[in-house]
Amino acid sequence: MALSAEGAAEAIATIYSPLATHEQRAAADAYCEQLKNHTEAALAVAAKLIGAEMPDTTRHFGLSLINTVIEKQWHQPGFESRQAEIKALILQMMSEASGKPLTGEPKFIKEKLCGLLSAVGCREWPQRWPDMFETIFQIAAMGHKQAELAMIALRLVGEEIMEFNDSLSAGRRSDLSQALKVSLPQVLPFVNEFTKTRFDALGAARARGAEGAEDVLALVQLLDASLQLLQSMCQWVSLQLLYGNEVVPLCCMLVGDPDTRVRACECVYLLAQRSVDGMGKAHSGKPNMDDEVTTAQVEHAKAQLRTLVALLAATPLGTAEFLLENEDAYRFAKRVSQLVAAIGEQQVTIFDPAGGYNGEVASVTKRPPGPELDGALATYTQLVLTIAAHPSASVAISPLRA
Repeated sequence: MALSAEGAAEAIATIYSPLATHEQRAAADAYCEQLKNHTEAALAVAAKLIGAEMPDTTRHFGLSLINTVIEKQWHQPGFESRQAEIKALILQMMSEASGKPLTGEPKFIKEKLCGLLSAVGCREWPQRWPDMFETIFQIAAMGHKQAELAMIALRLVGEEIMEFNDSLSAGRRSDLSQALKVSLPQVLPFVNEFTKTRFDALGAARARGAEGAEDVLALVQLLDASLQLLQSMCQWVSLQLLYGNEVVPLCCMLVGDPDTRVRACECVYLLAQRSVDGMGKAHSGKPNMDDEVTTAQVEHAKAQLRTLVALLAATPLGTAEFLLENEDAYRFAKRVSQLVAAIGEQQVTIFDPAGGYNGEVASVTKRPPGPELDGALATYTQLVLTIAAHPSASVAISPLRA
């Protein structure tokens, strides 16, 4: 069978058809693999498969064809002209988004499209694409749909460099991580301001009632994308930058909203698993993203966590009966419980601003209760007791394990 867009669309339809036989699926798989091995045909076919009018599975395959070409051909001699075409196509797709509403575009399509930008970025940035982040910021300003794609792209670029791309050589990964470190003071404030602005817009949209209902759905989805980005960054960005850019106060603001509280709690949970006493040190075997830190920076971080503890202590977690009927409320209560446990395990020195506990849990837990306990530790202790007494066993057990 000749390699064509029509043949590819038919093959994809066969693969996903519940009525197709094993032989038909095997033939369709073979056709798709053959197409992936022919660069010119793959690019020509992909251009016809990625249109918004095509079925989502077909569009995803079209994007996968482009990804295969990037992985296999990008650094081949004579491919330079194709590089420019592919990069322009990806940016055009992100700038135009699709004809579907923000809430109607499947997540796997958006992830695949943004993955293409990440794949090109890991091969071109910063030497041959120095303004990659500025380009992503510009896309974010074009509208709700483009802004969500920008948040996804920023997350995938960071994860590709710091976490998941095993194909990068040690030298290339080092170059990228150092370039990322230089760019983060520009990226993180952008994400922080983006999130604050959308959260303010969410409140304004809610105030418009039914007239703002569509905007509410779109803004909640945007906030979810930006919080997923922050959630990823909390695992590898330097503590100095995360606390310096007020990520904890931002999450404290979002913890108070029913549409953002679970993601926000997950962000600070991941952050709380990294002791503030580790600021300036490499994390989990990853490249050291921290510069030298000062005592004032460490104390500022501890103050943010003490504020978080006070906020959690004032947050109702709901009765067991309420949690049984409300999955989102249960997830939030569970995350709060896990976060409180993480603070007890990793952040015990925040309860002594003078640093007198030397990071030893035993030195705090063995101190007899009484007037000598400062307000923050007393608040945390009461919070642990409250959660431990919660009628839902799965909520109550986390702090006890800590």
